[in-house]
Amino acid sequence: MTKIPHIILLTFSLLFMVASSAQQKQIDSINNLIVVTANDSLKEKKLKEIVLHYQNRNPILHLHYTNVLYAEAFKEKKGDDYGNALLELSYYHRNKGEIDSSLVYVKKAMSVFKDTKNEHLVYFTKNELAQVLQDQRDFVNAAKNYKEVINYFEKKGGKENILQALTTKMNLGTSYNSIRDYESSEKIFMELYNHPYVKEDNERLSSVCINLITVKRRMFDYAAAVKFGEEALAIEKRPKSLSNLYSSLASVYGSLNDFEKADLYYKKSLEINKRLGRVRSINNNLHNIGYNLMKWGKYDEAEAAFLKSNKLFKESGNLTSLRSSYQALAEVNYAKENYKESINYFVKEGAIGDSIFGISKQKAISELEIKYETEKVKREKQEAEAQTALVKEKNKRQTNLLFGLVLIACLILLSSLLFFSRMKNKKKADLAILELKEAQKRLALEKQYRDSELKALKAQMNPHFIFNALNSIQEYIILNKKNLAGDYLGKFADLMRKYLKHSDAGTLTIQDEIESLEMYLDLESLRFEDTLEYSFNVSETINRDQLRIPTMLIQPYIENALKHGLLHRKTGRKLWVTFTKVNDKTITCCIEDNGVGRERAAAIKAQRHNTHESFATKATENRLDLLNYEKKRKIGVKTIDLFDEEGNAKGTRVILNIPTTTN
Repeated sequence: MTKIPHIILLTFSLLFMVASSAQQKQIDSINNLIVVTANDSLKEKKLKEIVLHYQNRNPILHLHYTNVLYAEAFKEKKGDDYGNALLELSYYHRNKGEIDSSLVYVKKAMSVFKDTKNEHLVYFTKNELAQVLQDQRDFVNAAKNYKEVINYFEKKGGKENILQALTTKMNLGTSYNSIRDYESSEKIFMELYNHPYVKEDNERLSSVCINLITVKRRMFDYAAAVKFGEEALAIEKRPKSLSNLYSSLASVYGSLNDFEKADLYYKKSLEINKRLGRVRSINNNLHNIGYNLMKWGKYDEAEAAFLKSNKLFKESGNLTSLRSSYQALAEVNYAKENYKESINYFVKEGAIGDSIFGISKQKAISELEIKYETEKVKREKQEAEAQTALVKEKNKRQTNLLFGLVLIACLILLSSLLFFSRMKNKKKADLAILELKEAQKRLALEKQYRDSELKALKAQMNPHFIFNALNSIQEYIILNKKNLAGDYLGKFADLMRKYLKHSDAGTLTIQDEIESLEMYLDLESLRFEDTLEYSFNVSETINRDQLRIPTMLIQPYIENALKHGLLHRKTGRKLWVTFTKVNDKTITCCIEDNGVGRERAAAIKAQRHNTHESFATKATENRLDLLNYEKKRKIGVKTIDLFDEEGNAKGTRVILNIPTTTN
């Protein structure tokens, strides 16, 4: 047998040790089948069929026979066979959820096929690259690669190329589904469903039906989703696809509130994933089972499922999934009226959010440092090569001078002077270009630093509000006001879900902002014991669902009006929030209260010997500076003190001029 490289042999040995006795029998059976094949080309063909067969069925067997088939290619590290081996390793890591490793291997495979000038395999690899980018949520570049692959194989023609184009269209459909473009996704999958090549292939038809289940469910066409599910159940045999089918049907029945059927299908999917060792899918199954049981009213069983998935998420180190797990545990404990546990899990979820942001920031900084060092080394190498070339040229001229005539020597000397003059000018030009590039890099780094500061400030403002709300809940609990604590916590949980939904977005629609502010004012109304009246007025010329403004922009000013104006007024507290349109790119938000005014609020603050400037005020000012940094259209803020005819303070008006964007 051909010698396998050390790293691949080690990988195979570890996988071999953990394989079950059933898998070993399967390997022995397949090996016996290969041994009796006399012709080497037939053996290679048989091995390729086995690798393809186990690609989406059994990752351990897939990796084993990939190593057997491409052992010689791994050793030589060149040619199309080496590229195919790298491509199979990309499939293996992507199926295990190891997306970064998958991206490394698919890029290496692409480089190999470009070197061998194999255009067909280059576009075949582009399809895998697009799937990896899709898993990384880079949907724009994924769709771009998918379309290039489809155009290439459709132009080539022939059944094999058309089938490859159909497979890529299926991937493009899932990409549209991921970005919630359900109409485009449905159009692609229905086109595939009706294609004659799909109709004659049960596996391909089943895959299309499974995707249509998800699309139809998200378009609320549950009857069609069940119909496609039943059609897929009748023909699907592949374990991994069958697991996905069960999970998709469970989601449909969950949407129909048939919790018993949803639970049955989730558990069928879980059983298959346990057998295949798909850790990420097992976690998702447990998470979905928990939410289905919670909607079913079986809170204890739901909590048990969430705790299992929470343990697995901790072991996997997936912070994003662990954050969702803590949110689920907070919700189920709230439903069980275990308010203390619910608050604990909400706090843990917030801490995970802060950790995710910190890791992302550190990773971005590290990538910039690596990129800078790489470019520096490359530049130094180019300068050294240029210097070496100059030395060689100089030696050559000196040799020619020894054997030349005086006239020729004079001509060479003149040429040398002209040459050095040009080189000097060229070096000056190169230096100017390098300085320009360095300036551009510094500006890019400064912009990324500003963006990082803005995200960090936003990450600070969210916990600031959360802990203020938690303090109020704690006060109700201490005063034994359980009903108020329950109402407050319920509204607080709804508001947290709303904030978490928009936590990663830089902007949100005016409608979403108004809904969040109303939920926030509902919370504050409980604290003011229903003595607070507020209203929102939006001009008819404003498209609430299209125009977008920065997140968490208006709430601090409303909070300021409540805590420094209306708080010191005992009765008749009123707050008005008005949105008007200035032009197509700017709106005005007016926040007016009938509080005691800024002068009286400052006097009260002085009487209490409180000289501390609130975090919200400082954070808002800093955030406005960052949002306006190097922007042509800036956010303007104007504060007006209101007085009655006798000169007494009757409130404060804050006017925000906000540049808008559109969806």
